[in-house]
Amino acid sequence: MGARFGYDFLWLLVPITAALMVIQETCARIGAATGRGLLDLVREVFGLGWSLFAVGLVAIANAGLAVSEFLGIGAAADLLGISPYLAAPLTAGLIWYLVVHGSYRSVEKIFIGMALVFLAYPASAVIAGPDWSEVVRGLVPRVRLEPEFLAMAVALLGTTITPYMQVFQQGSVVDKGVSRARSGP
Repeated sequence: MGARFGYDFLWLLVPITAALMVIQETCARIGAATGRGLLDLVREVFGLGWSLFAVGLVAIANAGLAVSEFLGIGAAADLLGISPYLAAPLTAGLIWYLVVHGSYRSVEKIFIGMALVFLAYPASAVIAGPDWSEVVRGLVPRVRLEPEFLAMAVALLGTTITPYMQVFQQGSVVDKGVSRARSGP
């Protein structure tokens, strides 16, 4: 996106981040209040047919995500001189092992540790030495009515606020036994 449109999408990160925070909080609160996962509630409120439809959509979204993640792992490995045909299956095997043989708590700690890499983003943004006047201009909302621009905007939204994230967030709260009394005000 940045290579094609520069900072033109920077402004969109602000409302998308706010929406992400609201949705995550809402899912956590619903899970704490009901003690039920999102797909359980869909089945309870809308019936089995809509629940199966939702499960199918989440499965398709997860499959697409998994493919894109492993393509990314392969591409990153290739940049390091490691065969993507070796790196992707080894990574898949490691993840499978962690999910099947690891405890929820240990896997959660590993993934939280891996997420600490995101702390490098602000530092790398400063180290890259952008033209800060362009960055500020990128924070001013501009929408181009070009199909490619609109498709990229939808892709940015779709890769940030995803159905599996909502299912996971609410299920995680339920699995941890967080209740309304323990979830805060």
